[in-house]
Amino acid sequence: MQFNPIQTELTTAATDLLLVLAALYGTFRLRPYRLVDAWKVDIWSVLLLSLATASLLAAVAHGLVLNDAVSGWLWRFIYLCLGLVVSSFVVAAIYDLRGRRVAIRALPLVAAVVLLFFLMVQFMDGSFMPFIIFEGVAMCFALFVYGYLGSQDRQDGERWIAAGIGMSIVAVLIQAFRWGGFTFIWQFDHNSAYHLIQLLGLFSIILGLNKIFLAEKT
Repeated sequence: MQFNPIQTELTTAATDLLLVLAALYGTFRLRPYRLVDAWKVDIWSVLLLSLATASLLAAVAHGLVLNDAVSGWLWRFIYLCLGLVVSSFVVAAIYDLRGRRVAIRALPLVAAVVLLFFLMVQFMDGSFMPFIIFEGVAMCFALFVYGYLGSQDRQDGERWIAAGIGMSIVAVLIQAFRWGGFTFIWQFDHNSAYHLIQLLGLFSIILGLNKIFLAEKT
């Protein structure tokens, strides 16, 4: 195994590793709140651990020179993890909007959509576009939910989550249209710019979750 000689691929791998650390940090911060709402903590923990797994594997895929067979299977598993990330967002939003019973009823439908997304990726030869569309639709739904909840609630946890989701949508647009290439010490392309904005959004979401759980704890 050797490192990828393309500098932008190395910065993409490095920003993937930052996402791994942030997602693991978020998971660690949520653990004490299982006594407050274990089901809700589990939803967000699945989301964060799936993101950490996808980002770690993506760091390997971008940062190392791999043969086509290994790279292909790696990206299949990455897309599966990303599907779990987005579907967990949808379930979490439904849970906060309508409660646990409705969220449980929505699980089979959400799982079917994830399976459809995964199959689309296979038929489109690993194209990133199905995930961009899937994430964009799901994030817009979650943004509407948490924006609405934030407008109704006196505490601002939902507003921080909505802000984080908004950043994620901006990141999706950067990825989809290949914007954001720049040089700051290292070369960054649209992939690493996507990760950096996702990182800011993730910290905003983690902050919002902690505010919500602290309010529910008191």
